[in-house]
Amino acid sequence: MKNLLASLISIGCQLARATALLLGAGAKSPPSMRPPYKTMIDLSVLLPVYNPSTYPKGWVERAINSVLWEQPDIEVELCIGDDGSYDKWLDRLTDERIHIVKVGERPTGGSQAANAAAGIAQGKYFIILSCRSWYEPRSLTAMVKFLDSHPNIGFVYGDVMKYSQHGGASYKQARPYNKSVLLQRFPTSFGYMYRRECWDNGARYGCDVYAEKEGRWVTIGDHFLLAQIVLQGWDGFAMTNLMTLHYQYGGVEQSNDLLSKYKPKLMKKFNKLLGV
Repeated sequence: MKNLLASLISIGCQLARATALLLGAGAKSPPSMRPPYKTMIDLSVLLPVYNPSTYPKGWVERAINSVLWEQPDIEVELCIGDDGSYDKWLDRLTDERIHIVKVGERPTGGSQAANAAAGIAQGKYFIILSCRSWYEPRSLTAMVKFLDSHPNIGFVYGDVMKYSQHGGASYKQARPYNKSVLLQRFPTSFGYMYRRECWDNGARYGCDVYAEKEGRWVTIGDHFLLAQIVLQGWDGFAMTNLMTLHYQYGGVEQSNDLLSKYKPKLMKKFNKLLGV
């Protein structure tokens, strides 16, 4: 198992270096600057950002409010990984539960920013947030309570509502966890809450690769993270019928299909490592 995990991390490091060259960014991910672990914080929400002011009015505020003000009975902090923003929008955030780490002066991709945010997090559990998404009231509370009462489960996820650019909406019900299909297709698309032990034992978000021909980003962020968690020996659990995340599609696809298209060799290596 250790050899498999080491091989997977090695793949990620190689791809991260390649991404840095593609983006013209030579800086490495910042080291962890996490203060001493405070057990009273239940959940660290990780928000990677780049120039938040470029999003439609109210989107980023909606995302932040959904985790800080609509999740009762748990202690939450918001850890923001600033991926080289220059718009100064983050200067307006004064809530003491918000912590910001600067990744660098130039953007390196959402996965690098998410890793930087996790590096300063103090919660028992981690979950990702984007400027295009927001969490259903009380959903994070339910996920925290589930993990508290199921110490053998490494990560949980629930149902997702996805909104298109043209105003349509589609409800994505969480499919039951199955290791054999983990990399074939996401059980859902977003919103995995996982234990900090997974991070402390080496699980990281992947890196982002820009596909020039189609003008879009391809990421292995959640793939990379979940593969490592599974290789650590953890199981996942689907909280079916629990609406967790609302996501506004914005033209940047992050799917297995695109990963297979642009990085087929990498996809095969992941499948081989997981035995699928």
